[in-house]
Amino acid sequence: MDGSDIGFTEHPSPDIAQALAAIDLEAATSGLALYHLHCSAREVSRRARDLVTRIEAAVIEHIEATGADVELPTGQRWYVGTVTRTHCTDDRAVAAAVIEASGGTIDHLCSGEGGVLAASPWKHGSVRGLIGEALYSDLFRREEVADLKTGVSRRELRQTSPVALPPPA
Repeated sequence: MDGSDIGFTEHPSPDIAQALAAIDLEAATSGLALYHLHCSAREVSRRARDLVTRIEAAVIEHIEATGADVELPTGQRWYVGTVTRTHCTDDRAVAAAVIEASGGTIDHLCSGEGGVLAASPWKHGSVRGLIGEALYSDLFRREEVADLKTGVSRRELRQTSPVALPPPA
């Protein structure tokens, strides 16, 4: 499948690219016209991101169904990898464990040097080091989700050194 079966080749549709390139900001003579262009551009961007997400899900499904990576004309390939995400399962218990492990102070609940909070809000690696693996494994869970990867194909012919082979029998 090279994309020609759905009207595309290696590059985006010339109609889409030409339409976007043809937008003339100089022709927008009022703030209201620029506002409408801005709203339209944001909507196109939102729809494009949604389309890319759906395409990536379809590619992952295709690769998993066929068992074969997708070789790209650039010499790279798409393959299904995983992304590991760690989530806190009990914020209250983590806070209590951090306070107990740090001698009752709340200094470790601050972000920054020595702190354990981030936007998630826990820096799970810092918490693990502070409270220990046993308690950590009760308070956090790890999950792997499929993630479409792009990379250079690493399939290559390799030859074994005759020195490493046992003598023929």
